[in-house]
Amino acid sequence: GKSVRQIEQLSPGDRVFAYRKHFGYVGAGVVTTGATPWDQFMVESEGKLITELPLSKPDHPGSDNPALKEHNIGIRWLKTLDREGGIKAPYRRPTACKIHDSALVSELLVAFGLTEADWPE
Repeated sequence: GKSVRQIEQLSPGDRVFAYRKHFGYVGAGVVTTGATPWDQFMVESEGKLITELPLSKPDHPGSDNPALKEHNIGIRWLKTLDREGGIKAPYRRPTACKIHDSALVSELLVAFGLTEADWPE
């Protein structure tokens, strides 16, 4: 679907912020692996496929239909926050979008306690 097309635009090395609706920005990180069908996704920290891990919802809708299959991307999180500590700032609705406002990026880096040096290109 549309969200799969959006995350397929992300590539290893891309910088990302995670936004959680109602809570704000809760993570800053770097993409490590591109979009992968969820049942083929390797969780790097565990060294296992996601399907080999205990999941709260192991059956994903559309898992037998390639057009509807969920996709994951790998991210090395530089900084994460509990949802209650989310950084309130403007956000975009799409699953993945580029933040064109450099002032917002700078504000988020400061709020996450990161510098440009921590935030590889």
